[in-house]
Amino acid sequence: MTQETSPKINIKKVILGIGLGILTGLILAGAATGVFVHRTLSQPTIYATVLIEGLPVHSLTSDEAKDQLEAHMASHIHESTLIFRYNHQEWEMPYTSLGFYYDYDQAVQEAMALGRRGTMLDRMTDIRRMREQPVRLLLDHSYEETQLRSFLEDIAQEIFIEQYPAEIRRENGTFIVSAEKQGLSLNLEETLQQAHQRMTHLEDAPVHLVVTEHSVYPTAADLRQIESVISEYSTTFNTGDAGRTANLRQGSGSIDGKLLLPGDVFSFNETTGPRIASAGYQEAPVILMGELVPGIGGGICQVSTTLYNAVVRADLQVVERTNHSLPVSYVPRGQDATVAFGSLDFRFANNEDSPIFVESEVRGNRLYVRIFGKSADRPDIELASQVVQVVEPSSETRYDNTLYEGETRVEREAKTGYRVVTHKIYRENGREIRREEISRDYYRPVNGIILQGTKPRPVNDWFFSEPEEPPGGQESQYQGG
Repeated sequence: MTQETSPKINIKKVILGIGLGILTGLILAGAATGVFVHRTLSQPTIYATVLIEGLPVHSLTSDEAKDQLEAHMASHIHESTLIFRYNHQEWEMPYTSLGFYYDYDQAVQEAMALGRRGTMLDRMTDIRRMREQPVRLLLDHSYEETQLRSFLEDIAQEIFIEQYPAEIRRENGTFIVSAEKQGLSLNLEETLQQAHQRMTHLEDAPVHLVVTEHSVYPTAADLRQIESVISEYSTTFNTGDAGRTANLRQGSGSIDGKLLLPGDVFSFNETTGPRIASAGYQEAPVILMGELVPGIGGGICQVSTTLYNAVVRADLQVVERTNHSLPVSYVPRGQDATVAFGSLDFRFANNEDSPIFVESEVRGNRLYVRIFGKSADRPDIELASQVVQVVEPSSETRYDNTLYEGETRVEREAKTGYRVVTHKIYRENGREIRREEISRDYYRPVNGIILQGTKPRPVNDWFFSEPEEPPGGQESQYQGG
């Protein structure tokens, strides 16, 4: 019997063959991968998947992408119109009128750069990611903003409404109130911003104009709160003094019809203006350095004083007030208010919560000032002034060689000075409920000056013409002042 034996297997050769096969496969796979990577990274077109304004541009060269974008967007530009709307009005402006332009080059360059930045691994990673998740790019645009701004400025003029507050005047003892008018104006910058957003996103929705409504004050309702007289005061004057009478009328007319809203401050000097001849003022006596001297505008202080007394009795806030250097005849001491343009002013504030109205008139020999306001329960207000000190003046004798011996003349009349305290008294039903001190005034004394003659008399007059008593006419000439 013959015994057969199996051929021996060379394990080493088998392992070597397998290794060679694997190596060959790896080499072939690597070569294939390298070819793929090389082809991918050297691709001259835009990688997938990139869209510009919704248009797929992958697998396109830069020039091809730009041509297709221009063709794609041309219709949008030519068919697009900015529509501005306000209420039932509309205004249209085509994009072509704005010189609207898309920056295609920049968008295509950005698309082409995707997947071409960084290392080889970075690029392959970006390319794979773009295949899984598309990249959407938007076009930058430009337009002539000056054209759009000019267009909107024309619209602004068309819709603009100038606002007017309500006005009030008094005719024949009756108040006449004119209605207010609300204003409208275009907020140009905000409207421009909205228009820019519409063009950026190619939205067809109209742009609603941003319009500001301007409320006005006062309204007719505010002015209708002026219902009744809340205070009144009057002073008398001599109508025979033509210059003073004319000045009183001029000053009274300047403050007549003055409206003060809550918080407003009234300035007598600002309201009446400078007291000059060209403004209608005439020459009349004025107090200067403790003396009455001729001056333009004499008597204007009687207007400010009469107004002051009406203001205090209306319980309005006195902001600035100064007494005269000398007491005046038309009001008690401590109740006057002097003014001098450029230096001394009388000012008061409307501290009410509603408007007030000043009325002033000259009737006969009396100057009236009335203040109107909202009807309300108000206390009666009166003023009480008390002289707390009398300051006696002194007299000085001066020699004068233009007067004969024995003759005298009053150069300056002596005037008594006073310190005065004034209180505001509040009454209800005739009963005093409170009082408050409102001023302490000082009227300076004026020292007198008497001139005594030193000039020798002529001999003939002395011996033959001297009367037993000085002539009354000559005495009154030098003493009268």
